[in-house]
Amino acid sequence: MNIFGKIANGLEHIGKNFTLEALSGGLDREIEEVLKRHGKLSERQCKLTAKLMTWFVLVLPLRRGLSYPLLLEWILAGLSARGAKIDFPAVEEGAVSHARRRLGVGVLRDLFYETRADPCDLPKDFHGRTSLGMDGTTATMPDTPENAEQFGRPRSGRGRAGFPQVRLVALVAAALHTVQDVVFGPCRGKGTGERALGKQLILKHAAPTLLFLMDMGFFGVLFLLQIREKGGDFIIPVPRGVKPKRIRNSTRQDGSYLARIIASVKEPQPNGRNRWTSREITVRISEYRIRGFRPRRLATSLFEAEISAREIVLEYHIRWEVELVYDEIKTHQCRRRTGQCSTVLRSKQPDLVEQEIYAMVAIYNKLRSLILEAAREKQINPLTISFVEAMEVILNNVLLMASAEAHRLKDLYQAMLGRIAACKLRRTRRPRVYPRVVKVKMSNFKRKDPTQDVEVYRDLASEIRILGEAA
Repeated sequence: MNIFGKIANGLEHIGKNFTLEALSGGLDREIEEVLKRHGKLSERQCKLTAKLMTWFVLVLPLRRGLSYPLLLEWILAGLSARGAKIDFPAVEEGAVSHARRRLGVGVLRDLFYETRADPCDLPKDFHGRTSLGMDGTTATMPDTPENAEQFGRPRSGRGRAGFPQVRLVALVAAALHTVQDVVFGPCRGKGTGERALGKQLILKHAAPTLLFLMDMGFFGVLFLLQIREKGGDFIIPVPRGVKPKRIRNSTRQDGSYLARIIASVKEPQPNGRNRWTSREITVRISEYRIRGFRPRRLATSLFEAEISAREIVLEYHIRWEVELVYDEIKTHQCRRRTGQCSTVLRSKQPDLVEQEIYAMVAIYNKLRSLILEAAREKQINPLTISFVEAMEVILNNVLLMASAEAHRLKDLYQAMLGRIAACKLRRTRRPRVYPRVVKVKMSNFKRKDPTQDVEVYRDLASEIRILGEAA
């Protein structure tokens, strides 16, 4: 959207129509629809309008190293280059945090759901099914009493953890690296573990043509039956303690076989009580072994003869694409400058933390959609494009397109897509394995105590005494 010629009317007028052209393809319309749905467009206008603040929060994870005033100056730099009369700092201290609270969590939550790919449009990457990987992670945040009370701290063998953490569980389309859904909660407490959050996420989305790749911790007969009742499929490791009953004469040429797994499960009754009942599920078992590891078994609901056991095993390991998504988001998208507080999130209040989480995954999906658009134009696999380099190209074009006149925007956008497509990975993924170890394990310094937050001021000049100086 071009507002050239209207940029001398003040920040509050700029904010009504503000957009970032490099990121706005489809997103600008979705922002306006979400704001209208939440009644934010009809609110009393001020300098930090709802639309301007929505864009501000969206790019917050992309420029983790900038303070609020500098980030606001960055997103308005293009307009300033075109002659907008904006005095910096454009707002008073504390106004941005107040405007973020006024915007609320719901706007960014709905916007995230608008940015995810429609399940019907997801590629069928495995025998007519869409592979969805799921895994959990944690994200640190500033150490404030409010964040610590809401989200808690993980256990530590050397005292309390340094920062509060939020537990995140994401459902990822493996072929696109897009986040289809995310749930989060405190890092400790009943019902907030990865297993509880993950089951909630999968049962929400289970549907025909969707294939869920899950960790062993989610294995449970009742849970797998619930996925099948909704038409979904699964591949999941079988725990060592589970003893499937092999069905006679069911072994196939590829080595897989059919088996029944029977378990006693606790099911809720209409009277509000729980009753133990015996439930059974029939699965296909594929056994395999990787050099250096114990033999493993995979259970799946894929019974088709044309799907071999080797294909099932290789497909299950696609689940690790989720780890790459977390790396792209936490390490590269939300990267920090050296010397800054080493937290993934920057918000100091719980409601703003939630808002920032939805912004973090929403803008990630937007970056991924631009990569996908560029890949389709060149007819290449989007996963062969470097996310880190593509993100830098997009950030460079944010200011370039914001300062350009309207008739140049289409050409600049196409040039950006071409530049993104050129950011191809210089080498394919190497067949390597790394042990789960850390480089820096401990520190010999004492742990910081909460009472040490009090600042002590000293008049150094009056305290100094030069030894040997004549009186």
